Amino acid sequence: MRPARAIVPCLCALALGGCAQTFALPMTRSQLVAYGSAPALVAYLDQRDATPGVCDLTSRGAHIRAVDEPVRKALVRGLTDGAIDPVLWRRCAFAMLRSTPSDTASSLVDEVGRGYRKLLRNGDLEKSPALQARLGAMERFYLHRKNGFDAHPAVEEELVGDLRRALAKHRLGPIATDFGERLVDAVDIEHGRWLGRPVDTATMDRLFEARDERLLRRFALRLPTAPLRDQAKRHVIRIHIAASRFSEVRDHAADVEARVMERGDNPIAIAEHPAARGWLDERKVPMRGVLVRQQVFQRTATLLGYAGDAPGISVLPELRLRGALMVEAAGISRPVTLCGSAKELDPTPCIAEEDVKLENPVAFLDRRGAFHFVEHIWSREALALTAMRDRFVLPVSVGGRHLLDFAWRLWFERPADVIFPGPTPGANGPTLFVSVDHRDPARWIFTVSVPAGSYVAIVDERDLPAFHLISRGAQGAAGEPGSDGSDGASGG
Repeated sequence: MRPARAIVPCLCALALGGCAQTFALPMTRSQLVAYGSAPALVAYLDQRDATPGVCDLTSRGAHIRAVDEPVRKALVRGLTDGAIDPVLWRRCAFAMLRSTPSDTASSLVDEVGRGYRKLLRNGDLEKSPALQARLGAMERFYLHRKNGFDAHPAVEEELVGDLRRALAKHRLGPIATDFGERLVDAVDIEHGRWLGRPVDTATMDRLFEARDERLLRRFALRLPTAPLRDQAKRHVIRIHIAASRFSEVRDHAADVEARVMERGDNPIAIAEHPAARGWLDERKVPMRGVLVRQQVFQRTATLLGYAGDAPGISVLPELRLRGALMVEAAGISRPVTLCGSAKELDPTPCIAEEDVKLENPVAFLDRRGAFHFVEHIWSREALALTAMRDRFVLPVSVGGRHLLDFAWRLWFERPADVIFPGPTPGANGPTLFVSVDHRDPARWIFTVSVPAGSYVAIVDERDLPAFHLISRGAQGAAGEPGSDGSDGASGG
């Protein structure tokens, strides 16, 4: 299968209507890093199952090296032009924000603000759900970013002042007005004001009595002082405790509140409440096939993904098991799932990410509770995958106890013909010593030994007729140049 290619405008030439840069797809995280360009990031994120982990400078997996100006501009333009899915864009932008130095983070907020203003002025916004979704992603980024990650003061003053004037003069349509008013409100909250008055304890008590969780959450994120933010958090937690379906949460409200204030979640002690049974809602996890693309002479392989309901090959997806993996734990009245983000302030009993293992040799857990897969492996590791036959098995354990398995289809892509040429011009091809393992009726494993070493090629049964191992003589030596011809006769 020939690789697809993505064409991405070169940011350096956008003003001139200039060049385009192409990239072979699928593009793995490591290949993105090797390209090392802002357009490559957009091309990577435009793939099915791309992970925002590439945007996290502290990620265990391969990731971009810096959030410099070309990257910031490419990220925002990739959203506004529709190249990057809004949900993936938001997760990527948050990953950049929390993992980069503070001044760079402020420059990212600046760039998002400029993109926000541009979309808000787009004449098609009022009738385009796609543009509204892109603007909504920027809004959520701005409203839900961690306190202290702000735009540079001069940029914020310009953007917000321009927006206030547009709202005051009714220059925006109804949808743009709603977006703009929410952003102005957020800026006011950051300065400790709401509806023209200072936010104080009495304000939040009234919101708590009205069970206005939405506004209390915004206060918890955006108010300028920690004591006021903490009070807003406590009110949100108390609303959730009172509404909890878990009796153990309602009966121990004070302890739960303290735990959630400290951590942002309420994990169970798995040693005291061991997992008894678990199941997976496969509708909530991506079900994919795994393709192993072999580079025989490099003794490496690349793991890629494919989907039966979508054409083409892409990268393997991340796995987020929150809400999909459900566990019955001893002494807990209802099934629980993995803990969520600390921003959720959720008192529901949950399982800490570190207590869950995906017992597959190429899977690893990131710091945000998502499982990822190693994209590049050695041939010996690819060979070990053949023990799973045609299923890429993903065993799940909780607290050291195996609970369940689920599996994806496993396919070894036919490698290119393996050709061993003669070592010197005119020499015969080398003698090949080939061993064949066909214990799995659906697969052939060839181990080829030559003086330079041994190589492994794994071929699925259906691809066998088209695969060849070849010993080929080298090209002959170049001949001697011929002698010069004689001069022609003089003209008459």
